[in-house]
Amino acid sequence: MAEATFDQFAQEYEEVHNKSITLSGEESIFFVELKMKLLSNYFLEKAATPLKIVDYGCGTGRAASFVKRYFPKSSFIGVDPSPKSIEIAQKQFPADTFRVLGTDGSI
Repeated sequence: MAEATFDQFAQEYEEVHNKSITLSGEESIFFVELKMKLLSNYFLEKAATPLKIVDYGCGTGRAASFVKRYFPKSSFIGVDPSPKSIEIAQKQFPADTFRVLGTDGSI
């Protein structure tokens, strides 16, 4: 069920998201990067060490490039219940790992 719901919005996710936050004066990618920047500040001593980072609910994978920037030694995997979103993420970020989250929680 969740996959069908999210698949409907995968292609225009960024556009829909940007419209929903117009009052902020920023585009959604600003907040994606801000989250990674804040996390790297919070985990300052760990940001330079190899971590395994899972982006649960990664959508179209927009955090992938920022994970590389703020956690350069870390490995990354993005998971999402939407096969369409994962397909988009894999095309945009072919060097990264993305998996469809199964209804039973498997990846």
